[in-house]
Amino acid sequence: MRSKKGLKKVVCFAVIAVAIMSVFGTGHAEASRRMIDLDETMEMRMLTSRKVEINGKLFDIFINQAEKTISVKGFVEDWNELDSVQDYFKHRGPCDYQVTCDLDFGY
Repeated sequence: MRSKKGLKKVVCFAVIAVAIMSVFGTGHAEASRRMIDLDETMEMRMLTSRKVEINGKLFDIFINQAEKTISVKGFVEDWNELDSVQDYFKHRGPCDYQVTCDLDFGY
């Protein structure tokens, strides 16, 4: 009688242990199958966008730290405002970054 109770305890413990190991083992196997693209992950962290207000108008700024570029998008009313916005970003940005202004005329 005693050996049957002991055997049941051992079998029950073994079943629980196998179930726990299979749950954790399956999760580990699934995680190891996923491909991680480090280039894409690093690039996503190096791209930022912001909004900047100049003379009451909002401009979208996109900064790419990997390629060292700053892109400015928005609308201006005339050529003088276009020149002043371009000068603003060229003089305020880092000297080793290329600034590209994609400004359109809007009313």
